[in-house]
Amino acid sequence: MNLKKGNNDWDRRRNVHGGPRVHDGRHHAKGNVLNSEISSFFITNFPDSVQVVDLWRVCGRLGKMVDAFISTKLSRMGRRFGFVRFSNVRNEDRMIKCLCEKLLYNSQVSSSINSYASIVKGTGVVNGSKAQIQEVIELSFGDFIVKKYKKVCLVKARDFLTLPNLHMLSLDEGFEDFDMKFVGGLWVLIEFKSKHACENFVNSDVMDHRLLEKREWDSNFVPLERIVWVDIEGLPLSCWSKDSFRRILSKWGSIVQMEDYVEEDVYKNHVCKLTTSQQIISYMVKVRVDGKLFNIRVKEAKGWTPSFVSDTSKPEPEGCKGGIFMTLMIMILGLLLQMVMLKNRWIRLVCMKQWKE
Repeated sequence: MNLKKGNNDWDRRRNVHGGPRVHDGRHHAKGNVLNSEISSFFITNFPDSVQVVDLWRVCGRLGKMVDAFISTKLSRMGRRFGFVRFSNVRNEDRMIKCLCEKLLYNSQVSSSINSYASIVKGTGVVNGSKAQIQEVIELSFGDFIVKKYKKVCLVKARDFLTLPNLHMLSLDEGFEDFDMKFVGGLWVLIEFKSKHACENFVNSDVMDHRLLEKREWDSNFVPLERIVWVDIEGLPLSCWSKDSFRRILSKWGSIVQMEDYVEEDVYKNHVCKLTTSQQIISYMVKVRVDGKLFNIRVKEAKGWTPSFVSDTSKPEPEGCKGGIFMTLMIMILGLLLQMVMLKNRWIRLVCMKQWKE
């Protein structure tokens, strides 16, 4: 087996005895793994300080790891990349998901299996020239929230359905004079009018059954998860089920909501996902139905933010308005019924009078 790249990239060969040879600081597991089924996983989106030994330390816990490598070149996106290899992987999709959940120096790792061939052939690697390296923009602190950090806290909703109702639920528990802003994932920023009100909310436990976590304001906070809506196109209607969509989107996180009705559009379905992936979701997948292959298009829809349900102005709730309308309708129907009964009674009296005459 010979896999050879340029002088600035990597070089690996097997010697005459079948054992691996180490080049360019690459690490291999001891022992002969030629008879094992090897799966290679492309990884990227890790800091410059990460070394091969860090890959072994973090990724080696996921299975029988036999190889780890970090390229000296950059990807087309100007990022560092590498490969980790495991033997006898039973579920490659699950391994990709586990790799994507790993953190290397507080950075979320991105992993895939389809990029390996293109990287080896040289189609996925670029020379690390300045024109092709992703631009890094230096920023300074702004004044957003910095002056108000003592009156701000961060909370994580328990689930997707609780998220848009947090404002109303907080009001029901007696908290007043605050504003909510969506941060990302299941996280919400709450700004109070006073420091004392913020401390009372953080120290109180009345909202704990609605929240997974509460924390003080952190200027470096970035949610690891994000909520995205994904359009799935090309799937036969006979296969429209939550299980089918779950299997198609398995590597991108869990389904939190799905449109389970068909109106005008029957060529796609809208699925909401809670995912840790920071990449834009856009890919093709093949499915087999009754022996026939179909190409399914999966793409991320436009950004989404929740509309917080609020009753700060104390308007009549929709339910109350509907109840008043129904009450009026019942009263009108009752009056009409009484009028009909009076009319019938009058007709009977007239008929009896004429009969007596």
